[in-house]
Amino acid sequence: MQGMGTPQAPGPVMAGTSVSQSTNGNGTVDGLPLEFGGKPSPAVDSMIELVKADANADVKYIEVSGNLAEQIDVAFQKLCVSNEGVLFENKLLQIGVRIGLNDSDSAKGPTKMCMTMFLGNKTNKPVEGFTCHVQQPEGIRVSVAQASQDIQAGKQAKCVIDFSCSGAFAFPPACRMQWLYKGERQGLRLRLPVSPNRFIKGFALPADQFGSGWSALKEEHSVAVSAAAIEQTKLRTGAQPIDGIEGCWAGTLVTEKGVEGVLIRSVKLDDTTSQVTVRSRNSTLSTSVGQALAGTWAGSGTALAAPDTADRSIC
Repeated sequence: MQGMGTPQAPGPVMAGTSVSQSTNGNGTVDGLPLEFGGKPSPAVDSMIELVKADANADVKYIEVSGNLAEQIDVAFQKLCVSNEGVLFENKLLQIGVRIGLNDSDSAKGPTKMCMTMFLGNKTNKPVEGFTCHVQQPEGIRVSVAQASQDIQAGKQAKCVIDFSCSGAFAFPPACRMQWLYKGERQGLRLRLPVSPNRFIKGFALPADQFGSGWSALKEEHSVAVSAAAIEQTKLRTGAQPIDGIEGCWAGTLVTEKGVEGVLIRSVKLDDTTSQVTVRSRNSTLSTSVGQALAGTWAGSGTALAAPDTADRSIC
């Protein structure tokens, strides 16, 4: 297209795989905010931290494996791009999720996310002393507005969790729930569907500035994405299509520290698959947004169960 420096097309990747790369260089994007960036802090998986902390706990955790693990993973990925649904269900509990955004700074976009968890007791006995602890990863601040509570037979309780984004994050928050049922202390660990796309706002970047912007952003992640997912790109990332350029989007990650530009470009590989490349100034941001696009955010939404604390009988 005339007047636009066309970025070099990234090389193709096989379906189901992803590639990250980093190159040196600095630059600015005309009109696209770049208020912070640089090397990310070492990423720590909050779920691993929870498992370590529970190593000596006298709690029988629900083992999440097999079909249950697959069901939770599917629910997790869907909830990363939708606002409500069921995250977990077994014969004892149903855990539903509803998500809202706080658009308190309309000039920048959503800086906070509110998650309401609906805790349903499916049995004819009370679930007592239900507590919820959230392990926050680097880049996320968490506030849980719920004390210990009882859930009567056939009834439902709520747990409200607020999330604030302070920077790019490589892993979702992990949640530890514990309760007393029939005199036995039980528990469940789950990843919560909080992905970076929740904090990205669309940016109206002029078409003739996309080329220079693409060249200026050096942290890149490419991933093979299905055609169906491409149709949902704006929903999945919050990014805005570039007017006049097919298959390109622009957005900004909105955090408490500022905003950072994100550019996305798709190249069709065949009738069912496209290669999507995400660029920013932060490798963690580029990778996590790419994963959210492909429906592989954090690799899995399942709970990790340490062998010495998981209980196969609670299912």
